[in-house]
Amino acid sequence: MQVFGIGKRTAHAILAWFQQPANHQMIEVLTAQGITMQHEHSASKVLTPLHGKTVVITGTLPTMKRSEAKEFIIRHGGKVATAVSTNTDILLAGEEAGSKLRKAQELGIKIMSEAELIHMVHTPISHDSA
Repeated sequence: MQVFGIGKRTAHAILAWFQQPANHQMIEVLTAQGITMQHEHSASKVLTPLHGKTVVITGTLPTMKRSEAKEFIIRHGGKVATAVSTNTDILLAGEEAGSKLRKAQELGIKIMSEAELIHMVHTPISHDSA
């Protein structure tokens, strides 16, 4: 369930699948036929500063549609929420930002422009324990 997008129900379904003896046999047959399953593990992964952050988008962004901004955030390891709360790490604010901007200011949440967000993700950090 620690994988972004995998909830409790899906995690339990995956676990149940791997607990079935018939599925173990299928994996053995595939392995015997030369199909290998590998888990790539790197001692050091490069993460962006957006990794694991929850971002709320508000207002009109200068170059991205809201759907593009959402995709950008997810692609760089962030999560997108629709409402500002104490769990929000960043408010991505464009023109005509209204009540979400006010609430973020009240809660002391970091407010960024589209340009600042793009600049931030292009500053990779090394994270040895990831």
